Amino acid sequence: MASKSDHIEQMIKKLLLEHGGYYEISRNSFAEKLNVVPSQISYVIETRFKTQHGYLVESRRGSGGSIRIRRVTNASKAQQLMQLVEESGTYLGQQEAFIALRSLSEQEIITPKVEQVMRAAMSNKSLNALETDERDLVRAGIFRNMLTSLAALAKEE
Repeated sequence: MASKSDHIEQMIKKLLLEHGGYYEISRNSFAEKLNVVPSQISYVIETRFKTQHGYLVESRRGSGGSIRIRRVTNASKAQQLMQLVEESGTYLGQQEAFIALRSLSEQEIITPKVEQVMRAAMSNKSLNALETDERDLVRAGIFRNMLTSLAALAKEE
């Protein structure tokens, strides 16, 4: 069963798709419509609609807190991959890595098969010999190295 966060994410992605990659959400009314608290909407947007996931988000305070979300798609695959490498931090948790991979797959920057291979390489199961902090550090390095390799391959296409 999908979590509330997953449901909110899918609803926002559906709205973006229906409105040409741009949508403005009134946080309070959207939360009311989905029967969740407004902070859940904010949480999903902050964690799943980041620049590295291919979105630009602009928040406006007042009158229910409107949030504008825009899908960014004008850069080449190689440029998008390298931008993600540059924005990647020193540590990367499994959930955050999997969300980024899913976004890359949905944007058709990587194939679903590449996504699965990358998930396997970066999973906690693959890195279980390491302590949690070490896992997140190693995972971030693996993520950046794989994206850099994919960017180089994309330039050749």
